[in-house]
Amino acid sequence: MAAIREARRQKITLVIDDVMWALPRNIVKPEIAAQVDREFDARPQARRRDVSFTFSQEEQPYATSIVREIEATYGYEHLPPEIGNVAVPDVETGFRRFGEARLYDCLFSDSGRDP
Repeated sequence: MAAIREARRQKITLVIDDVMWALPRNIVKPEIAAQVDREFDARPQARRRDVSFTFSQEEQPYATSIVREIEATYGYEHLPPEIGNVAVPDVETGFRRFGEARLYDCLFSDSGRDP
């Protein structure tokens, strides 16, 4: 949580017409920055959820059969883990700042909302 609060000292995140803008704090009017800060402080504290892309031993047989079916039907191949862990510049997600978001974060939601 400290990292999120530190990031808020440097930038303001605004959502306008379903587009999220992350702007340097020094270019935003002080009254807008104060309003955004009040709204942020009123929100419930975010909970971190770690997402694993590794299947348990119990899940492995099912995952293997699904993977084989997809590959046979559509000709797709398994995405190597090192590709999914590549940092995507200029992208920010719910829990990752610019330069920290991985391809997996862009493909799978880390919004912190319960399904």
